[in-house]
Amino acid sequence: MKALFEVKSGAINRPMLTYFYNAIETTKADLGVFTTLEPPTAGMIEYANGCGYFKEDVYGNTYHRFQIMTVEELLDGKRPAMPGLDTAHVKSAKKKDIEGEQEQIPGT
Repeated sequence: MKALFEVKSGAINRPMLTYFYNAIETTKADLGVFTTLEPPTAGMIEYANGCGYFKEDVYGNTYHRFQIMTVEELLDGKRPAMPGLDTAHVKSAKKKDIEGEQEQIPGT
């Protein structure tokens, strides 16, 4: 999977989004994440949502091809929707206490 990321400070506008989407297309990236300080307008979100979807091969999950996130969202713990970032299904291994000494490996 190939993803592009762009970070902008200050006010963003529609031509910036169009330019970034063209980069996604040109580089044949599966999806792109546009990060900004300012929240996007409803029109910008509509544009991004209209850019299609990416369907990953393993589980068949579908993701928006163009995602807009704010720096504040990232700092609050939100992550882009993309394969490999969802760890909700991963369980931590339990620590197992083993009493006694570790056996010596022969020849060491």
